[in-house]
Amino acid sequence: MVSPLNDLSACHVEEFARVGIKAVSLDSDTITEARKNKLPLLKDVAACKFPLLLVSPERLTSPELDTILRSELVRGNLVLYAIDEAHVVVPWSKDFRKAYGNISKARTRIPTPTPLLALTATSQHGAPEAALVKTIGLRAGFKMIRLSREQKNLQLVFLTLTHGLGLHEFPDIAWVSEGKYKTLVYCSTIDLCERVASYLWQLRPSTAPRRKNIRLYHSFITSEVNRQTIHSFDNDPDTFVIVATVKLALGVDVRAAKVCINLGLPETVEQDTQQKGRAGRDRTIDAVGITYVEKGYASAIRKEWESEQENHDEDQRPSKAWAKAADGKSGTQVGKDIDPGLRRLVKSHVSRSCLNAETNRIFGEAISPTSCSPCHEAQRRLPCSSCIYSEPYRAVNRQFIVAEIQDFAAQVEHMDNTAKHCTKLTTDSTVSEARAAPQWKTLLAKQGSYKMLTADMRSRATVAVDQYSCSRWLKKTGTYYLIIPHTAHFPGHLFTTLLDHLHLIRSREALDGILADWKYLKEDGETLFVEITKLQLQFDEEHVIAAAEKAKKAADTRLRRKRATEMVVEDDSGQEHGEHTLQLYLSSHC
Repeated sequence: MVSPLNDLSACHVEEFARVGIKAVSLDSDTITEARKNKLPLLKDVAACKFPLLLVSPERLTSPELDTILRSELVRGNLVLYAIDEAHVVVPWSKDFRKAYGNISKARTRIPTPTPLLALTATSQHGAPEAALVKTIGLRAGFKMIRLSREQKNLQLVFLTLTHGLGLHEFPDIAWVSEGKYKTLVYCSTIDLCERVASYLWQLRPSTAPRRKNIRLYHSFITSEVNRQTIHSFDNDPDTFVIVATVKLALGVDVRAAKVCINLGLPETVEQDTQQKGRAGRDRTIDAVGITYVEKGYASAIRKEWESEQENHDEDQRPSKAWAKAADGKSGTQVGKDIDPGLRRLVKSHVSRSCLNAETNRIFGEAISPTSCSPCHEAQRRLPCSSCIYSEPYRAVNRQFIVAEIQDFAAQVEHMDNTAKHCTKLTTDSTVSEARAAPQWKTLLAKQGSYKMLTADMRSRATVAVDQYSCSRWLKKTGTYYLIIPHTAHFPGHLFTTLLDHLHLIRSREALDGILADWKYLKEDGETLFVEITKLQLQFDEEHVIAAAEKAKKAADTRLRRKRATEMVVEDDSGQEHGEHTLQLYLSSHC
């Protein structure tokens, strides 16, 4: 069997062992280990002691494998030539691993009657599939067996990033650091992996085993450490996030993953599907596969789709701009290199058409009459992020989506009105009687001796309250809380009002008054008050230290001024004494 990755081969060896099949991977690690322990690995393979042999495409043309394939014993017992993860053969053979182009040539060294089996869960229908058939050398009359690749326990989600991926902060995925779900985060490069892991480590408490909680998996890390990472992720509750490259995507059986995240668009639709497919391998749990789309790509494809809609409304003809974009000839530079299949999925995301249906169309799946139908028609238990906004899911989840969003808008409107009302308050007694100040403002007025926050304190308080809000948001259950960002926890004006009066909130009664319109006051008010109290203790101490330093500086300034005054007096006295002496001298000589 030809396998693309050594780690994948090692996983397959373990999987076959669990079902009683003795397999071996012929790679650099196993050959080095055999030589170190003086084991006759190559001779055992040539003697057919292993029913299954896994090799990389590069080793297909190696001298040791050539010797094995020339053995009459091997040739007489060879029953199958298999290619695992066949969807990577064509794209990888172009630049990344040209040895994949030799797969059909290697077949000439195998006895003719030996059947060829190509395995993949993500083969695009049409031209990509035809290219694969040609590259691996399938003969006319081959048989294709197509089964449904749709995971019934996996919810497909596409979201647009709010921040770019070029810096060192990634607030869109800050929630994974809480450890609520076993999560895989896929990054396009090792550099991005390192930056994402560093950001998530910083979000963990200082006393937490950060590097155990959040681990890395990529080709710069040894195979042994990578295998330990997978084992810890599956078995250790203290390891709940792996930040990885595509190295962890192909066929690796990670049983515990409940959430898989593609941070940025992958290179191909196959890679997107493979990586998200690591979630929910345990069919007894519901899982989520999330692709975060760069804002530039989403905006460009949204404009193309809107242009298509306008042209369709005018003359019922497809948009020329979209046709060019689909062929990679669009004048729009942003998103020009997006894989055609991924472009179709992003278009479904921005137009809110079914992601499951479009994915099945891309991979040529028509297993059932409803395979390419929207989630509600196909009666999918876990609707995609596009269908969740449509009936009947919107009706079922109205308490999580429609009502929440409407309440959010109502709160913002109420706070707008409150802000306008407060700005019109004056000290005039008549106006005060007509527009009495809220009770919480009266309560806060009694504590006016507390100092206001400095700009630095306010900045730190903003971060602290935002992190608290994110933490509480992650503890809530429901589809709404997975899709809507944690910023919905605090409406904007309410957040600002809280910060404006944070230094004065010294009792739960005051907090309840100022946040009377907050939807989550009953369930989150107590924990918020604890968080505010911690901040106030810290800020009060800083105010005391700052006041002491200010008093010391003032005392030093007064002392310097006093000394300077005394020096001036002394100088004036000396000058008067000199003048008197000079007058006596002149009078004595006159």
